[in-house]
Amino acid sequence: MGPRAFYQGAGMTENHTQNLIPRKLSYRALVRSGWAGFTRANIVNAFQLGGGVSGAIAACESKILGLKAEFSHSMLYLGRGQLLDQQSKLEVRSLENYVGYILRCYRNPRYSQAQLNTIVAESMVWHGTGYDFRIIGAHAAETMLGTDGLAERLHDPDRFDCSEGVCTFVRYGDLDFMDGRPCQVMPEEIDEWCIKAGWRISTYALVE
Repeated sequence: MGPRAFYQGAGMTENHTQNLIPRKLSYRALVRSGWAGFTRANIVNAFQLGGGVSGAIAACESKILGLKAEFSHSMLYLGRGQLLDQQSKLEVRSLENYVGYILRCYRNPRYSQAQLNTIVAESMVWHGTGYDFRIIGAHAAETMLGTDGLAERLHDPDRFDCSEGVCTFVRYGDLDFMDGRPCQVMPEEIDEWCIKAGWRISTYALVE
């Protein structure tokens, strides 16, 4: 099941704190609301409907994990519509860049304000860090070989891909995030873990 299936009612959950079916959310309305629904240090996963790159990444994840991946990108929400986003380098970008995407926000209600502040503050130390293309090569090799574990061995410790960075940042406030496993995780693995761990989740189709 891919993100398109959300519109057909797939992915329904009985947990009222985990809304896995996207509802349309206007970016303009979101700004006027004071960014209601987005909280400092949220994890945000994304998938671009109709996006070739998003689809290719999700397909790669699906083959490695043996399930249908729904998300292709992970970011950290800083507040006031700003994201810490790993593109060619780690930079602060506006949520407006993700109009036309399915976005899923994850929040652990047990985190204290001090933990949230620590996650954001420590993550910003990495601003400008380059993208870890080595880990992408490792994931590609995993896809072709039908194996797992290469990313943990071949990643560049001084660079990140998107979900590896998010895992690293959240660990500044919670060492048990992702059960303490190595942070060479994929966006779909973060999604699965947060659902099972009982985080509060909202899913949006962000429009103009």
